[in-house]
Amino acid sequence: MAEITREELLARYKAGERDFSGLDFSGLDLSGIQDEEMLAQYDYAFLKADYALNRCIFRGANFSYVNFKGTCIAHCNFRSSILFGANLSCCSFSGANFTEADMREVTFDNGEGIGVIFENTNFTGAKGNFCHEGTLCLRNCIGRGGEFIELFNEETVARDYARDSHRRYIEKKYGMSLEEFERIRDAKKTKPDAEIPF
Repeated sequence: MAEITREELLARYKAGERDFSGLDFSGLDLSGIQDEEMLAQYDYAFLKADYALNRCIFRGANFSYVNFKGTCIAHCNFRSSILFGANLSCCSFSGANFTEADMREVTFDNGEGIGVIFENTNFTGAKGNFCHEGTLCLRNCIGRGGEFIELFNEETVARDYARDSHRRYIEKKYGMSLEEFERIRDAKKTKPDAEIPF
């Protein structure tokens, strides 16, 4: 896997290149990357974030322990990439694809995005929260006992994917079906003194 530096990435991005598949970015500080020419057009910080590392292809790349803090990586393809221990705090992910990505021990503090795809993604040990409006695709993801659902606002997660993950979490944690769990939980609401196994 060929290594790349921050300076080389920015030079190639500025020259119009967008395919960085299979490269090794491990340990780099890619925080706050912005395209200065595009930024000059805007006065507002939230608009400036729209011009950073957008629409890049990072398939199979290694981003272990990379610091992305504050970088906009909207509409990027991270399919099958390694993001182990990466800092994705305050990043914008709208439209990004993390299918089959290794996102173990990632930090998400105040990450945000709409239409982000997480399919067969490993979230084991991920920390923080992921603020978003709209839907996310969460399908067949891996996390300790399904705890990754806590990273997201379940009300806006695509329901069928969230329910499937929640079902596996309940079955593993409580040893019962989701339907049985919900029946007991609802009974507790009507009879607060009822004895419940959780």
